[in-house]
Amino acid sequence: MLHERRWLLRVIWVAPLVAAFCLGLVSSVGCAASLLVCAAAVLLGVKDARVRAGYAGMQFAFDDLRERNLKLLADHDARLTGKEAVGTEAAARDARLEAMGPFGSLTEREYAVAKLVAEGMDNRDIAASLFLSEGTVRNHISSILGKLELSNRTQIAIMYYKG
Repeated sequence: MLHERRWLLRVIWVAPLVAAFCLGLVSSVGCAASLLVCAAAVLLGVKDARVRAGYAGMQFAFDDLRERNLKLLADHDARLTGKEAVGTEAAARDARLEAMGPFGSLTEREYAVAKLVAEGMDNRDIAASLFLSEGTVRNHISSILGKLELSNRTQIAIMYYKG
């Protein structure tokens, strides 16, 4: 993630400058071109790190949701064993909603933030993990509290672990 590789983004712009000086491009046009290449390298590095951090954060947040869903579906299938499976499609849909529990009304990003709150992270750590600003994290937490009718972060964590 980006917050783990900041040193790379701090030094990546040096490579085109060193190459320009080694190739003898010390004229004003050569310096301008190498500065443009440096800027492009940094921007591409930041974009790549942001995309990777977002993907990793979402995958981290939904691993446990998948596990809960699979367990609930297995329990549901066990209950249906020996019975006629009437309306199994609707029952499976209900089982998936039940697996999400009270978090079914949250967006994917809000669920990711709620999971990290439950892990004990503060806003700065959550922002770094999901590559968001602290203000955005604060807004997501406010939205979570409103949707779940809770009053503080501790209640989010308790509700998360109760399932």
